[in-house]
Amino acid sequence: MGINSYSKNTIPISKIGYPSYNAVQINLEKPTANVPQPYIYNYPQADGQIYYPPIQQKETITRTPSGIGDYQNYTEYNKSGEQVASVNYSKEGNAIIQTIKTKSPDGTTLEKTLKNSPNFKHSNIIIKDKDGSILLSKEKTYQKLDDDNAKTVVNGEIYNISGLSSDVLKIEHNGETTELDLNKMLNQDVKPLEMRVSPDKFPIRDKKITNEEKEKLFNRIKSLSGDDLYRLSKSVNTLQLLDENSIESFYVENGKTLLLSPKDWENTHLVTEHELGHAINHYKTTTLLSDDDSLKKVREYEKRNYEQNSNNTKGDRLFESKFLFGNPDLAWSDTKSDGDELDESNLRDETFAESYNNLNTMDIMHYDDEVMPMQTLSLFKYLPKTMVEVERLSHI
Repeated sequence: MGINSYSKNTIPISKIGYPSYNAVQINLEKPTANVPQPYIYNYPQADGQIYYPPIQQKETITRTPSGIGDYQNYTEYNKSGEQVASVNYSKEGNAIIQTIKTKSPDGTTLEKTLKNSPNFKHSNIIIKDKDGSILLSKEKTYQKLDDDNAKTVVNGEIYNISGLSSDVLKIEHNGETTELDLNKMLNQDVKPLEMRVSPDKFPIRDKKITNEEKEKLFNRIKSLSGDDLYRLSKSVNTLQLLDENSIESFYVENGKTLLLSPKDWENTHLVTEHELGHAINHYKTTTLLSDDDSLKKVREYEKRNYEQNSNNTKGDRLFESKFLFGNPDLAWSDTKSDGDELDESNLRDETFAESYNNLNTMDIMHYDDEVMPMQTLSLFKYLPKTMVEVERLSHI
């Protein structure tokens, strides 16, 4: 299936959801029955023409200051004026709390609450069907205990991490210990991005990883939660650094290699866990977990709902290009739009990876005009039941 990619911030997104006004010109030669008396507006661009009174429509999206740093509260309405998504921020001591709520076209609701403070993160996700029955409840915490130890708890299951001050990690879970020797996993060669970047524009680097780069790469892995590290040990054999000009990261199933861009170190775990999601999806050598019949059926059902009920925000359009239909013209899309089975399998693979990311990341994000957070919100809105299937399948 080749290399699966995930790009960040490739296209800047402009503000959306400002108030709009309808001004419809009346044809006096063909009067229309049962219409309000027209008004004359002396707008400079339409002086003397006859228009209906302007009708102010409800904003699709509103953003308001949260009063916490530069975070903005976010509210989104559908075409009927019903609230379908919200992101709100609050504080509790030195912790920032983010609450995300979405409602899908069939009435399925998702609520994700994140709490971040120094050395502690908490995530709680609840997905319910339209009748209020719980489809998924997942609570996850991560606590850095000291320079060498950390602890992750997922729905009561404990993962103890040790060795953080070295390059050999140990994850203890259910009485068994899994070891990750990062030096043994590391490929010293820096991988060029020849698939995506023109050598004429970005010269391909040809040298070994530096000690500073290795430390940053290892720190990125060490900061993952215990359950992520456990699954990484089962699905990834090799860690490798991409060229410094890279804007993407990859997972290559042949060789089980996780290739991370240096630019990922500046961000949250969004990209790392997305690529880990690909690795988990490719865990079996004969088939993808995302080709599971139940997941395919649920995803197709939610895909049809999206086609009939899309809010058509820019986040929705980015979401559909990445996860539902594919668009070969977009820099981050490896899929086509001709609908053959290979393309559908690729799109399910992308959906699986992004769902895994959002089921497991505990990092608070800005839901502003950046690409990834906005398409993530659309994933919550339109594919919550698919995310339930991904959670079921990713327990390798």
